[in-house]
Amino acid sequence: MSIKEGMQERFSSLMNTDFPGGILLFRPIAYYQRNLDRLYVICKNCSILERPINEVLTLLEDTRSPKEYTGFMVESAVSFCRLYNIGPGFDGRVDIHRILDVIALKYAKEQDEAGETIFIARELLRMLDSPLVRMS
Repeated sequence: MSIKEGMQERFSSLMNTDFPGGILLFRPIAYYQRNLDRLYVICKNCSILERPINEVLTLLEDTRSPKEYTGFMVESAVSFCRLYNIGPGFDGRVDIHRILDVIALKYAKEQDEAGETIFIARELLRMLDSPLVRMS
């Protein structure tokens, strides 16, 4: 057994002792934070830097790897959805693609960067199990 394998085995046994249920691995997630009225899409477990694109959309960037985007957030998400008539589906969840569509239409004329940003956000959405999020 190599030193690395021995260390991994020792680490695993310590973790199983301290966390008998095991440690859950990070998975990309979309969630709504009601008290801030923000919709988050987080695709990587890392320290982030917020890069505001406009008053609604902010890209999240890995602080250790500049220009590596790890997620995004939509400010005033419920208000934005109400303003642009983006209603929830029959199950009470909103499709994040619809929100990005409206952001793209609203800000495309104002900023050239908006089109690239929407492309990045859509690529991040592909990492999720589902692009639907409950915002109630």
